[in-house]
Amino acid sequence: MSFTVGTEGSLRDREKKKITTEQQIAPQILAAVEKTAPKDVYRIEENQFNIFVQDEIRLSDQHTLTAGLRIETVDHKATAGDSSTVEQSGTTLNPSLHYKYQMFPTTVFRLSAARTVRRPKFDDLVPFRETKNGTLTQPDVIGNPKLKPETSIGVEAGIEQSWGNHTGAFGLNAFYRWIDDKIENEINLNPENNRYEQSPRNVGNGKVYGLRLDLQTRTPFLGLPNLTLFGNISFLGSEVKDKISGEIRRFREQPAYVANLGFDYTIPEWGMNFGLTYNILPGFENSQLKDGKNEVTKLITKNPVPSLVLDMLRILLTYPHWLAAAVVSTIIVAALEPSLSWMGKKVVDDLKQGGTDINASLVNYILVFGGLLFGLGLIKFGDKLIDKIYEARLIICLQRTYLQRRNQERDAEDISHILYHCNRAKPGLDIIHKDSWKIISQTISVVIWQLTLAPKWLPALLIAVIPPILIGLIFGQFIQKASLKMLTAQENIAASTTEAKKLELIEHQELFFRHTIQLEVFKSGTEILMDLITWFGLLVLVLLSSVFHIGVVPKEVQAGDLVLFWGNLNLLSKPLGDIVKVYNKAREAYPALIRVLRPSVYVEEET
Repeated sequence: MSFTVGTEGSLRDREKKKITTEQQIAPQILAAVEKTAPKDVYRIEENQFNIFVQDEIRLSDQHTLTAGLRIETVDHKATAGDSSTVEQSGTTLNPSLHYKYQMFPTTVFRLSAARTVRRPKFDDLVPFRETKNGTLTQPDVIGNPKLKPETSIGVEAGIEQSWGNHTGAFGLNAFYRWIDDKIENEINLNPENNRYEQSPRNVGNGKVYGLRLDLQTRTPFLGLPNLTLFGNISFLGSEVKDKISGEIRRFREQPAYVANLGFDYTIPEWGMNFGLTYNILPGFENSQLKDGKNEVTKLITKNPVPSLVLDMLRILLTYPHWLAAAVVSTIIVAALEPSLSWMGKKVVDDLKQGGTDINASLVNYILVFGGLLFGLGLIKFGDKLIDKIYEARLIICLQRTYLQRRNQERDAEDISHILYHCNRAKPGLDIIHKDSWKIISQTISVVIWQLTLAPKWLPALLIAVIPPILIGLIFGQFIQKASLKMLTAQENIAASTTEAKKLELIEHQELFFRHTIQLEVFKSGTEILMDLITWFGLLVLVLLSSVFHIGVVPKEVQAGDLVLFWGNLNLLSKPLGDIVKVYNKAREAYPALIRVLRPSVYVEEET
């Protein structure tokens, strides 16, 4: 038996004052105007005190029961920018009970029940009002100081199976929760002012249920015992009775499934680990009351990526023979490029061993190198020619798709979409038919060459190229925003070509110029920063290995191995670095793809 008692306490005083101003600088400079939103000015004070008790009872070697109780006391006060104030306080009791059954040494069954509390966001409790258009698409936003915490009672059952001396594990979990006072954002018509208002509300009682699959494994079979790969997927369902329509529906903004993929790499000698996680979140459907009727709207603007990828695949498959030729040529070029590093290692090894007549062998080396370069050159020429033909066809297909899907003729906007947006959207298609295949094939090729010729250098090779990737991914969101602003400016330019709109045309051209420079700064800056971090990281790695003998770099360095490592570092940093470039290319092409393939959907800001 193990009995635990503890307390927690917190005193928080949060004040937010975000001042926003706007200033016109073209065609003439005007005085700055304050545009601070009411939601950006408030103060919140919160006092919280918790007591928890837990008792673990071992019923036998295989059966363990853990009971717990958590008592939460909260007292908070919210003050808006107009000095209006609201106070809330309360105490909740949250019991829990967990059962563990060690069925076999590598198999565990778990069963649990618990009560939990989800408190409203601070911003939602502030008594503010932000006036917008007051329409259904752009409603006024108001706070809700009467918002109550969302409580739930849930049960969960799961089984976990491990293998390989616990190097890997598979888990299957099912859960069911009954929820009271579900919190959702609602849009309703205020009869007093005849304006639509969006506000967080307790919409009613409901339930949520689902199934979760987990899989993770370390990879000693790849010669990388410190690398862990993991993935999980959750299938979700829910029901709530809408207080307004009386309809039993799903929770708003809840997808049918959520998935995650990623890896972790541990460096024991440094006491450090790093990793990367990719989240997959599909679109979802919302229902709302409109003109006395319940209307279901598919919100593809929230996350249109899955359906957008399907549309991109349809366009790529319009020309299946050219698609196959482009993919095959890309894989061949990527797979054969490391052969030059292999040849460099062979030459250095031959010279180091001695007994080789350099003058006699020089002609042979030149012929072999020349043959490799000539063969790769022909293959690359064919690859580029195929790409250019296929890309021209794809742009034509994008233009035709846009014209078929638009709801009506849009004159200048149509010209902008056909001549500019389709060209900006085409790189998004390259990701599927070219970039992804190039990254996969070249990475596998480099790793295989390295494992075959100098496997001891593989950990150093991976450690040197992964940190720049993680840092480079940060800039994607800024690239997407700059791309969106460029597209908007280009549309405005196309709509301002008359003499009467000459001043507007100049202003939009200046905006387009600034956003173009901004986009290039983000893209080029990311690539330069990644190169610097790669070589700086390699230098630090070598120095630390020499001083602390961490074993990442081999103790005995052969000249041929070093040449191979240097060549493969260049080759591997290119495809792995291309992961960031492809990611940023996707973020850059995304606004254009939405405008071309979803012309009937208005997207205010893709983020």
